[in-house]
Amino acid sequence: MNKALSIILLHLSTWSFAQELTIPSKPVHISEEEYRHGKLILENSYQQLADDNYNIVMNDYWNFATAYSMMGQPKEAVYDLLSKAKFSDKESFCELADLYHEHTKGIDSSRFFRLLGDDYKELVSDCTVKKDRDAFDLEAYIRQGGYDEVLLYRLHALQMADQAFRKKRDAESIAKQLASDQVNILEAEAIIEAYGYPGKSMVGEKFDYVIWMVIQHADLSYQEKYLPLIAKTVQAGELNKTPLKMLLDRIYHKRTGSQLFGSQIGVPFADDKTIESVRLQYKL
Repeated sequence: MNKALSIILLHLSTWSFAQELTIPSKPVHISEEEYRHGKLILENSYQQLADDNYNIVMNDYWNFATAYSMMGQPKEAVYDLLSKAKFSDKESFCELADLYHEHTKGIDSSRFFRLLGDDYKELVSDCTVKKDRDAFDLEAYIRQGGYDEVLLYRLHALQMADQAFRKKRDAESIAKQLASDQVNILEAEAIIEAYGYPGKSMVGEKFDYVIWMVIQHADLSYQEKYLPLIAKTVQAGELNKTPLKMLLDRIYHKRTGSQLFGSQIGVPFADDKTIESVRLQYKL
């Protein structure tokens, strides 16, 4: 290993807890609402980090960068965090950046580009790596984990159907995905009825989120119906907490126009009292 790489790795591994847990003060030029939005994202990220025994991964660095950009922190700090995100897991970084740019209708409209300019474009310029789902060896995964073959094939098909047209933004693709979502939730219900929620111990970490994902994309009535099941699955350690937070955000957004944990881009937060109440209710 060369010296430069050793220094970078050391820097990543010795990220101080004091820096991690710091809530930056609000600069004069940042609005209260923007600062609060970033602060809540940062606090949620710190909580997630604590839940993961302070094992910092790509998503943590990305979330820190997002929060810092909203809280008016120096652009050098935001760029440094994005660089750490990319270095820690380039493929996942590029996939997340791709999704981010879809939400912002292109790189030039993104918050990071507005803050960092061409430095951000250069950072993502080599993001051509995409996971090839068709190359995934499902049979080997089933054999190695000793999983139920019928269940895994059903989940794999459901996963494909959930994403079939979702990344396309034309009217025809959106209509096709909405129609597919209505069928997918019925299959998800059939699986739940036959197996219960297929969590981590039943299907492994590559498929424990599939049923949640279909519920996340379903109508509000289904989201509310299965919220207790998702919460119970999370509390049992069969699914991590992030999907539950995202489902709560989706439900609360549809009900009130606000969110609780920061997973909905551009959506305002609920009041602090409501957020704390939901945290306590779901042990988040």
